[in-house]
Amino acid sequence: MTAAKNQKRTGGPHSLDNLRRRTALQVPLGSEGVYVYGKNRVTFADFRRYFRAGVHREAECPCRRLWGTPSAMLQRVARAADFVGCDFIYWKNRLISLSLSQGTFLGEEFPSDLSGRPPPYPRDQCERWDLSALPRGCATQHPRQRGLWVLPGALSPEACEAAAAAVDALTGQNGVQGEDGVLMYPPATQPLPLAPAPAAERVWAWYAYGHARHMVPLQPSRGVCEAFARGPLALLRSHNCTDARTWPELANVAGGGGDALRSLEAMPGEAMPAAFGGRPPLFIQLQSLERGAVIGAHVDEHDVGGRAIATTVIRGGVSEVGAECR
Repeated sequence: MTAAKNQKRTGGPHSLDNLRRRTALQVPLGSEGVYVYGKNRVTFADFRRYFRAGVHREAECPCRRLWGTPSAMLQRVARAADFVGCDFIYWKNRLISLSLSQGTFLGEEFPSDLSGRPPPYPRDQCERWDLSALPRGCATQHPRQRGLWVLPGALSPEACEAAAAAVDALTGQNGVQGEDGVLMYPPATQPLPLAPAPAAERVWAWYAYGHARHMVPLQPSRGVCEAFARGPLALLRSHNCTDARTWPELANVAGGGGDALRSLEAMPGEAMPAAFGGRPPLFIQLQSLERGAVIGAHVDEHDVGGRAIATTVIRGGVSEVGAECR
């Protein structure tokens, strides 16, 4: 580890000396070299001292003299994007999601399987399902993919707005754990103590899980199964392994928004009995996605994801706020 660090500092391909030779900014080779940006002057020694510290402290960053803090720089970019009519949030999230998926793309370009047979990528086998001709308010199973159902118009626009307003109130007006003074709900002690179940929370802020993706869990109307809470849900990382018995209860969500969410909870078993009939809901998961964020293809673990999952888009087309009943 020490040798690798020294190589980066002195002579390796990513060393500071080679960085100075390769950069397009023509950094002078002497440590007395100076960047000139308007009236600001930052010496290369400033950068050397800063990066050798190994800790990013925004207030100490020498770049602050040039461009201001990173948050201020992003604000300037966002204002410029708005000026030219570009959706900054969408493109920022799309670019980040694309960069996070580069490992997958490189694996496809340089496969480890040398047999010569092309690997079967799931996206190459996907087909579009035109929902425009399907009846609204009626569940339809895909003609060739058994177990895939869709129910257009599951909620009216008014019910969707009421549900979104209820979620706003449930999350303390869209508070995010760990941001702006909002407390984090810590992981529960494992295994869960045998003491009586603690009281359910009334407010639960969003939990950041992945890039531009936030989660809020709910107990079903009849409460979460004790054995399920002590088992798979105790290790559910998408909710920071919190005690599921403390999650807010769907039965306590008030108003028309609560009624709309409870109707969604009952809808799969009533409208799609072949897939959900006789299976009580395990838990409800609210999700909020920023525009442009991507949830990659994945398979939920059977003991946590349940045998069937119903996902409803409440607001924002293909993102913003959604609810899953498992």
